[in-house]
Amino acid sequence: MSASTSPVLVKAAPKKRRRPAKSCEQCRQRKVKCDLEEPCGPCGKARTSLFCTYSSEFSRKPSEVEAQLDNATASGRSESFAGVARPSHFRTPSTTPKDGKPGVTSSAGRTRATHLESQRPALHKDHARPGVSIGLPWETDGSQGLRGDSSRNVRHDRSSLTIDAPLPCLRVTSDKTRIFNQTHWSQTAAQFKFLGELNHQGAQILTEDETHELRGTIDKLRRMRHTIKHTETVSLQEPVPNLCGTFPSRSVCDELLDGYLRTFQPIYRILHMPTFHNEYEKFWVDSSPHTTAFIMKLAMVLTTGTTFYSTLADQDHMRRLAQIWIHAVQWWLTGPSEKATNNIDGVQVACLLLLARQVTSFGMTNSACNDLALRLAMYVGLHRDPDHFPALTPLQAQMRRQLWYTALELTTQSLFTLSLPVLIREDDYDTKMPANIDDKDIGLDTTRLPDTLPDNQLTDHTLQRALASSLGLRLRLARTMNGLSHQLEYEDILNISKDLQAACRDLSHVVTLSSAQSNGSATRINRFQAQYVDMQLRRYLLMLHRPFVLHARHDPKFYYSRKICLEMAMILATYAKSLNLPTMPSDDLPRYLLNVKGPSNVPLSLDVMTMLGLEILTQLQEEAEIDCTAEVSDATRILAKAARVPIFEVLEHIKTQLHQIIALGSASLKRYGYLSAMLAQLHAMEDGEDVTKAVINSIRESGANKKPLLQATMARSRGKDSVETLTHTVADQAFAAGLDLDLGDIGDMDFGAGLGDIFHFPELTGGGLMEW
Repeated sequence: MSASTSPVLVKAAPKKRRRPAKSCEQCRQRKVKCDLEEPCGPCGKARTSLFCTYSSEFSRKPSEVEAQLDNATASGRSESFAGVARPSHFRTPSTTPKDGKPGVTSSAGRTRATHLESQRPALHKDHARPGVSIGLPWETDGSQGLRGDSSRNVRHDRSSLTIDAPLPCLRVTSDKTRIFNQTHWSQTAAQFKFLGELNHQGAQILTEDETHELRGTIDKLRRMRHTIKHTETVSLQEPVPNLCGTFPSRSVCDELLDGYLRTFQPIYRILHMPTFHNEYEKFWVDSSPHTTAFIMKLAMVLTTGTTFYSTLADQDHMRRLAQIWIHAVQWWLTGPSEKATNNIDGVQVACLLLLARQVTSFGMTNSACNDLALRLAMYVGLHRDPDHFPALTPLQAQMRRQLWYTALELTTQSLFTLSLPVLIREDDYDTKMPANIDDKDIGLDTTRLPDTLPDNQLTDHTLQRALASSLGLRLRLARTMNGLSHQLEYEDILNISKDLQAACRDLSHVVTLSSAQSNGSATRINRFQAQYVDMQLRRYLLMLHRPFVLHARHDPKFYYSRKICLEMAMILATYAKSLNLPTMPSDDLPRYLLNVKGPSNVPLSLDVMTMLGLEILTQLQEEAEIDCTAEVSDATRILAKAARVPIFEVLEHIKTQLHQIIALGSASLKRYGYLSAMLAQLHAMEDGEDVTKAVINSIRESGANKKPLLQATMARSRGKDSVETLTHTVADQAFAAGLDLDLGDIGDMDFGAGLGDIFHFPELTGGGLMEW
């Protein structure tokens, strides 16, 4: 090549890369290998958190990348939107596993998280902290428009067809709270920003008199609108016109309130206690009208407290009052005034209602109430972390976090108990756990959220945080057990079981820590709270392994499930030993067992009884099979029988307590009748007697024994005081008429029909149906 042509060649062939750059800018800058994920592994493992960005702009200067990295928060875990560099005010909130949203810690959980990240790269839980607050057209005085940054950054990734999802905005007024996501028209309307223009330029355009005239016209139109809507509203009679008039004296209310505070408030954290105490004191000393929301909260707190009321003579009256209060609150939440409940107060009342139904004789049979708290919580935006809405006060942010986990916890327990699927997943919310602080450390005048304490420092939120740490795991369990899957993977079950048992151990550690930090004073976590949370977690373990127990009778691969179910059932049934009727209980746990019905009363539930009975039945069937194939010594039979004695003793104790509960006025016969027949069958099989005859005699004896008890209860039910007459409806009259039964032949039943038809014992039939 000649020298004369070389300059031309150099000018015509500029230097350029032979292939496009696929690595992220940060890995190229640091000269490390990039795995091309979003965000990539090297950026996530860096000593300081890095924004992982991909760009097709190869000519970017290194100083631009360095400036972007300097603007990142060094203390938090940064999950980028894989887009162009963010503005300096667009920061990622600091999150840690201790204070952030809890997740599944097992290997299966990590695998699932990786799968979700690969499937949905555009979705990130920790959104950037919003920097602007944009007013919305409908916001009037007293309201706040809370939203994130309105900028919509288009990603310059490989496809260049991905954008950041619009951040939500939150509307907060004195009587209503609602979140508006990307499907709401406000996301488009906010782009006009004409309210902002009016706020800045309106004062220059209009005189003071013109502004006053315009405001008066708008206010007059608004009042006319409210008048028209009020006249068009159908007026219905409330079930309890004067709810405050049904409340007992202050001394009784104080005892009921104390019963709630020492049992469930530390577990679920529904109320901010300094605020509630102030309202409670004003209720008794101030004769002026109080807010309806506070009256409803107080009614549900008192309802929960009736479970732990100490005066036996007033138990029937308290039980009736609790039913009245529950009906009144349900009417307020779901009746004509339901629009007034779309706020934080409504979520608190819904949580208190769900809790009150679970821990009283009402039970959880009302399907409309089981997920009401969760639906209201999502309506007001509790599933989005308060970091997205910086205009919220520290108290509002803390309350929104603790209320979200309360609503999710109560709903998960309720739907799981009723064998219903939980229609929410871990990626449907990004709310962090509440800060580990005391209620007294934060109030209405707090301007900065106090620093959260370490987990080994017990606070008012310790128990709620302990439960929340395993909530994602239990949500996964509920979907696995109550979903539509036709197969259950035993490996997944074992992984969930391992993590649940770890949660039980962590709870035990927290209780031990509470005792160590008490220093002779009252402990942060009392005995009832520790026992109640332990029962809830172990119940999940029992339900998790129960499907495999039926197969373990014939397949030894599932023997571990049989062992776990026996262990969990025995531990849960042992809690029933604290109830020793007819001696009246003096502690909270036996009072709970005495007054609560249904599956929530775990130690006396059919779940525990049937599992213990199934273990005895399996042992007897296995012994019968061995006897047919080999000669078994008497010593072996004696040892096997002695091993079953503890299980029989626990079941006999439960049977005795159920009999005493019926004698005290409970009309629940299913548990006692089923347990009596089951024990009769097991004893007959063990002793080699006729099983059918033993079961028939047991049912006949049960009917004869319950006749005088039910007659006494009916006699007490006919006498009603003036408070109960207040809500005596036509339905109540029909029910009372139905109680006038002739029970004279209850001990001489005709057993010509199926035995299951008498006490409604479940029996599987063909075609997947169950006669019950």
